[in-house]
Amino acid sequence: MSARISIVPEARRQLRAAAAWWAEYRPAARDLFRQEIRIAAEQLRAAPLSGIRHNRRVRTVLLRKTRYQLFYAYVGSINTIVIVAVWSTSRGEAPPLG
Repeated sequence: MSARISIVPEARRQLRAAAAWWAEYRPAARDLFRQEIRIAAEQLRAAPLSGIRHNRRVRTVLLRKTRYQLFYAYVGSINTIVIVAVWSTSRGEAPPLG
């Protein structure tokens, strides 16, 4: 059974901001960010532990073409992927994950 995906409010805001930025400043590939998000979501639903371990609880998936990372936690007991941050690799450091 595929895992469910949940997005915390801050990550949802980050997703929207990144998609808007990409659409405005990369008009030749305005849908690329959204496409990579969809592909990553499909990958994670099928294989929730496929991301690289960031710390004890959080994993990350790199969106190679847009150079963003999805930071997520997998809650196996309820088969849910919780996206906690969406972060551009150009920002250098990882996001504050509390």
